[in-house]
Amino acid sequence: MKASSLEPFLFEVELTETALLEDQKTSRQLIYTLRRAGLKVALDDFGTGYSSILYLTKIKFDYVKLDRSLLLMVDQESSKFSMLKAIVNMIRAVNDKIVVEGIENLDHHHIAKFLEADELQGYYYAKPQPLENLVKFINCQKVLLFN
Repeated sequence: MKASSLEPFLFEVELTETALLEDQKTSRQLIYTLRRAGLKVALDDFGTGYSSILYLTKIKFDYVKLDRSLLLMVDQESSKFSMLKAIVNMIRAVNDKIVVEGIENLDHHHIAKFLEADELQGYYYAKPQPLENLVKFINCQKVLLFN
């Protein structure tokens, strides 16, 4: 970061739920160090491990990223939506922002919007691509948004 002159708050470190649960004491120290350095910290793949809402009360994350498996659960069985909404509400009570990952179609997009997610992520919006394509994509989005 020092070599690039970029501010730390521009960076986000994603830590997976399963990795954090393996050694909670070390994880808390790592997250504390990252946040003290000014980096944003996201809990990635929430819902894939042995999730604990209580764990979220002990560590402050900038984002909690819901794993796509939770979205697929609702996609396959709409009765599970209420359960997912309750999970989202519990997370929101202790963390600021929720990202829904794995959005691959319009139905997923609608589910995530009904969940009132702060950010949406998935192939429905854009697939991973080389940097030069990404720059073109962002410039096109700016034209669409600001014209």
